[in-house]
Order: sequence, then C-alpha cells, then structure tokens
Amino acid sequence: MRRFAAVALREIAERRFVLVAAAAAAVIPFLVPLLPGVPGDQGTTARSITALILSSALGLGGSLLVGASVVGRELAEKRLSFHFSRPLSAPVIWGGKLVGGLTLVLAAELLVYVPASLASGVFPGLSGMSVETGVVWAILLSAIPLFFLAWLGSVALRSRSPWLVVDLFLLVAIPAVAFLVARRFLRYGGWVDATTAAATATGVLLGILLAATFAQAVVGRTDARRGHGAQSLTLWGLLVAALAASALWAERAIDPGVERLVRASATPAGSGGDWVFVDGSARSDGGGSTTYLLNLKTRQSVLVPLTWTATVSADGSRAAYVSGSPFSSREIALDALDLATGESVSLDLPEWPDGVDLTPDGRRLAVVSQGICRVVELPSLRLLASARVPSATWSYEPHFLSPDLVRLHPRRSRIAIRDKSTSLPLPLEDPVVAELQVAGKSIRTVVRYPVTAIPVPPRTGKGVDSGPVYHLLASPDLSRVLLMGFGSAHTARLLDATSGRVLASFEGSEAAGHPTGIFLSDGRAVVAEAAPEGRRLTLLSPDGSLLVRIALPAGTARTRFGFEPARGLLGLGLSRNEQTERLDGSIADLESGQLRPLGCLPLPRSFWSDNATAPPPGSPATRLAWDETWRIVLYDPATGTQTPLTRGQPRRK
Repeated sequence: MRRFAAVALREIAERRFVLVAAAAAAVIPFLVPLLPGVPGDQGTTARSITALILSSALGLGGSLLVGASVVGRELAEKRLSFHFSRPLSAPVIWGGKLVGGLTLVLAAELLVYVPASLASGVFPGLSGMSVETGVVWAILLSAIPLFFLAWLGSVALRSRSPWLVVDLFLLVAIPAVAFLVARRFLRYGGWVDATTAAATATGVLLGILLAATFAQAVVGRTDARRGHGAQSLTLWGLLVAALAASALWAERAIDPGVERLVRASATPAGSGGDWVFVDGSARSDGGGSTTYLLNLKTRQSVLVPLTWTATVSADGSRAAYVSGSPFSSREIALDALDLATGESVSLDLPEWPDGVDLTPDGRRLAVVSQGICRVVELPSLRLLASARVPSATWSYEPHFLSPDLVRLHPRRSRIAIRDKSTSLPLPLEDPVVAELQVAGKSIRTVVRYPVTAIPVPPRTGKGVDSGPVYHLLASPDLSRVLLMGFGSAHTARLLDATSGRVLASFEGSEAAGHPTGIFLSDGRAVVAEAAPEGRRLTLLSPDGSLLVRIALPAGTARTRFGFEPARGLLGLGLSRNEQTERLDGSIADLESGQLRPLGCLPLPRSFWSDNATAPPPGSPATRLAWDETWRIVLYDPATGTQTPLTRGQPRRK
C-alpha cells in the first residue's frame, strides 16, 4: 500500500500546478457578480453558472492534459523505466498513476465548485440554476472517461505502431454499428429507461477503459508498441463483445416471438381473414412494443416496425405498413413487403397517411396523405396517378374498385382544421365521395352526403362542447354507408353510398348515449341503440328494413362490436359501466335473436383504421379473443375450445 501511495502522490506532486490554477479559478465566480452589467438580484445565478463552467473546463482540460501525460509522455521520453527499476509491480504502478491522475483532476474541479456551492447554501447543488444536481455531477464526472481516453489515445499516437490503423477503423466502425443497432431497436418499438440505459452504458464503458489501461501498463511495461497492442486488443475486443451482447439483447427484446407477448392485441390485416396485425409487449411491465403480421393458418409471422397502420392484399402476397423514424417525427415511410420473398420497397410520405389500400393481387397501392391520393405500381413505385381529395375538413381512405378505379371515401370529420391564410377554423363541409380513374388520371364526384343539414342540439350537460364529430363507415362492397355522430351529435344513419339517400336513422341523446353500428360481411348492418327498456341491437337488411331486434342485458352501458366467428353470429363486449374497461364477452345469434355469454372477450373492431375490413365469417381473424388472463386465443364458437396464441397475465387493476 505504501508503494501504491508513493506512486500516486508523486503524480500529484509533479502536476501540482493544476491545483494552483484551480485555486486561482475558484476566486473568479465570486468576482463575476461585481462586474458592471450583472443585475444585483442575479448575482447568485451568475456565480453559480460561472462556477459550473470553470469547474467543467478545468475538469475536461485537466483530464486531457493529465491523462495524456501520465503514461504516454513518459513512454515517449523513456522515463517510465524509472518506476520499473524500483521494486514496484506493474499493477501497483498502473494503480498509483490512475488514482493519482484522477484525484488531481477531480480535486481541481471541486476546488472551483465547492466554495461556490457552499456560498449558495444548497450544497452539493448550486443556487439559482434550474439544472438538477444529478445532471451537474454527471457533467463534472464526465472528466473520468475523458481521462481514460486521453491515456489510451496518447499511448496509441506516440507508439507509431500498425495498430493505429486498426484503432482508426474501429473508432468509426463500432459507433456506426452501435447507431444501426439503436436505430433498429427504436424503430421496431424497443424501449428502455433513458437513465438506466445511460448509467449501464457508462459503467460498461468505464470498465472496458479501465481494463484497457491495465493491459497497457501490465503487458506493455516500458515497450510502447507492445503496450499499444495490448490495449487495442483489450479495448476493441471488449467493445465488440459488449456490442454483440447488446445487439443480441436488443434483437431479443424487439423480436421475442408472438407466443411470448404478454399484453397484446390483434386486428385483421386486410379482408382475407388469415392475416392479422398483432402488437404487444413481452415485458411484464408493458414497456416497449412489438408488432407482427401473423398468418393464423400457417403461423408465419413477420416482424414490422412500430406502426398503427398495416394491411395485407386479399391474396396474401403483399403487405403494406407505415412507420416513422425514431429520430425524427417528420420522416414517415410506407413500406410494401413481398411476403413470399421478404423484399420490400419504401415510399416516403409527408405525414402519417389517412388511409392505405392494396389491390387484391398486391400489384398496386393507393395512399392518401396530406390531402393527396397517390396510386403507385409495386414493386417499382412508379407513380400511376394522383389527385387531391375533395374536402380539407374530412380525412379520406382509398378503396380499389378495380385496379384502374379508386374510390375516395370520406372516413371522419377533422377537428380544428384551420385556414392557412386566416388561421381561422374551417367550417365543416358536406363530405364528397369521388372516384379516381387511374388510366385517365381524372377524378369525378360520385355523391355528396348532407351531413351539415343534420340538426345538432346544444349541449346541456357539464364539460366542454367539442362540437359534432362524424364517422362514415363503408360497407364491404362500398354500396352503403353508416354515418355515426359523436361529440355533441347523437345520431346514426344508414345511407345509400351512391345517392346519399337515408335508408334508416337512429337518434340518441346525452342521457342515452350515441348509437353505433357496424356492417356484417354480407352487407347487413347492426346498430346498438338506446331503447325504452334499456339498450338493444337492431339488425337491418341492406335496403334498411328491420330484420330483428335483440335486447341487451339490463344495465348495459357500453357495447363494443367484434367480428363474426360463424355465419349468423356476432361477437360482443358488454359493459355495465361507461367508464370501466371491464367488458364481458357475449355471442349474439342474429337469426334467432338470442344472446349467450362467451367464455372469452372477442377482440374489437377498430373504427379508426381500415374501416371496410370485414373478414369472412368463421375465418381465423374473426375468432380472436382475450381469455380471463388477457392472452389472445383462437376460439371455436361451436365447442368453446380456445387455442392460445400469446402468454397470459392479469392486467393491473
């Protein structure tokens, strides 16, 4: 221990001018408030900022100066042999120089920082600064890794060995690979606490730097080239191992497999009924998100970037999904993936799209983004046609009627759209349905729905009146439309899609709630509405005539529609409380008008995406549900058999 202390004290004594400079610099923060131009009430803040800047500058500058000279300069000047001529072991010399150099650097920082902090009365922080104390200490302690880097860099440059070429190559290659790993991790929904990640990365880096300096001192001794080789092998070997381990962990985190997902949901991807879009987390705390396209028949799964928009062509040949850059909210891309070969092409978008559609054979793609509908050929991405949507106050989704004809269907009214010239809110317009002729690059108006003529009663209850919000749900064959009002609008109407004629209408109220509905795969419509005795389901024929009414259990406050697990059956989620997430699964027999409980909760239809998707009754996508442990299962409505697809875990209360 005495030999170790002697080496450390010698390092401090040789460079004591650093402490003298720090002592002189410690006076400067107390003089700054006396300068003209510094307001009297800002003196404490000025002193604190000056102390932090000076201590950081001394720490960073001192770490470079001391770290570069503690071994590197002595090797170049042949003075390191003085230590090895003594009865001192290499680890003692290494440890003494390390502790002595770091003590000198950190002591210089504290000589400037501590007096100002004590004078502020908030030690160990600084008064008048909004920066957290932990951040301040992190800034000051950043001198430690810089000290190690200066040590290693000085040895490498002074050795003039061929290892320097390897150093320069790996100095660029390893950060580049680390960036690619981090980008993939974030793009595919990986998540980790930033503080934990930073602390772990810093700890690993310090350990590697410590090992590299140790290898240089112990193996190299007084030979600069041998020491450089030892430190390079240790440094880059450990960094490559750490990077490989991180990449494996990241890949496992973002691609755990569908069967390992704990908190997951699924929606049909396209109208075929085989492919579904699954998103969830494999972590028990729900952190991060993993998204897959899953074929329920073949169990083929395809990992896709974090997205909320994904669809598969009817023949299952191609998928399209939207993803954003993890580093910029303005970088949006629409990827078209060949599910057989795995090859994909990417189309840049100005913003997140309102709707995406593929032709049944997956050879053409239509996308509406920033008010423009574009039709492109796949996989060449050749632009075939483009057109502006008819109204700026409605979001539109494209539907291929044929490869050469695209229906532009208004999906929902936009909220708070403003005129760019006046910055005033644009008044809601009647939605216009249009068709884009791809070959002729022309667009024609099909029909205008008189939405603005619907009376909206003034709000009488408490809360902010958001105004009316409308959703237009198209039938699978696009021949009819369900108009549903939300917000202050409490109405639902079945319209003829080509003429706008009202086929059936339902009215709600603030007390009774909003009537909602969906289309069945055969074109019939089901509406959940208030009734004198409670709530009920109303089944309508395609022409709007009443077929059957099914009374829902007494006290039902909320109805959530699922899909058709078999022809004539409809999955439901029913709740007795408008505010609770708890729903009970049920099956409605639309032919007999009977309602029976189900041992699981059918997965819901999504109104915000892919409105016209109605998979064939009985197809795998229609038989997805959550069981009592909230795992996704594939159930058989006839036998009640449940085949689990993901792991189960009760949700937090």
